[in-house]
Amino acid sequence: MSNQLETVAAGEPGTSSKARSEPWVLRLYVNNQTPKSIAAFARAKKLCEERLEGQYRLDLVDLAKNPQLAEGDQIVAVPTLVRYLPEPMCKVVGDLADEERTLVGLQLRPPSPAALAEEGPAEERLKTAYSPMLTSLATRALMERLLATPGREKAVFRLYVTSMSPRSIESIAAIRVVCDQFLRDRYELDVVNLTEHPELAEKDGVVATPMLVRELPLPARKLVGDLTKPDRIILVLE
Repeated sequence: MSNQLETVAAGEPGTSSKARSEPWVLRLYVNNQTPKSIAAFARAKKLCEERLEGQYRLDLVDLAKNPQLAEGDQIVAVPTLVRYLPEPMCKVVGDLADEERTLVGLQLRPPSPAALAEEGPAEERLKTAYSPMLTSLATRALMERLLATPGREKAVFRLYVTSMSPRSIESIAAIRVVCDQFLRDRYELDVVNLTEHPELAEKDGVVATPMLVRELPLPARKLVGDLTKPDRIILVLE
C-alpha cells in the first residue's frame, strides 16, 4: 500500500453488455498495511473478479496516510468497502471474511442458494408482498412528497445487527424495498455487524438489534425491533 490511491481495474472486450453498461466502482478503506487490511483487500479483489464479469474499479485508501478522505464517505471503522456505482451507494463494514454478508451488503446475489432458488430473491418476494401497501393512495402521496422536496439531501441509514442471520437478511431486503420505492437513488444504507465492531454500538446508543438509525437528514431517528414490516420502516423516512 502506498500513500496514493491504488487501483485494480478490469474490463475485457468479451464481457456482457449488461456488465459494460453498469460498471462497478468500489473503494476499500483500511488503516495501515496490517494482515487484516491485506486479507480484506484480497477478499474484495477476489469477489470483484468472480462476480462482476471483469467490469469494475477497486480503489484502496490507507487512512493512516490519507485521513482526510474518511469524512466524505463517513467512515467510522476499517476495513470498510464502499460501493459508489451502481447507485445507491452502500457500505460493508468489517474484514469481508463473511462472504454471505458481503454479498448482501453490496446487493449481489449469492451463487444459487437452494433456499432462495425455491422462494425467489428476498427483495423480489417482498416487493410482491408489499405491493398493496406500497401502491396505496397514502403511501403514494408520501412518496411524491419525499421525491418532490426541493434540495432534500440524500438520506443516510445505518442498520445494526449482531449476525447475518436470516432475520437480518430479511430486514436488509425490506429496508431496501421501501427505500427504493420512496427515495429512489437518494439514500445510503450501511450495515454494521456489532459482533465485529462492538465499539460502534455506543455511537448511536444501540441497546437492542436489529436497530435502524436514520442519520441524515436531521433530526436523527431510530427504529428497533421487527424491520420486515414496511409500515414500520416508513416511520423513519419523513
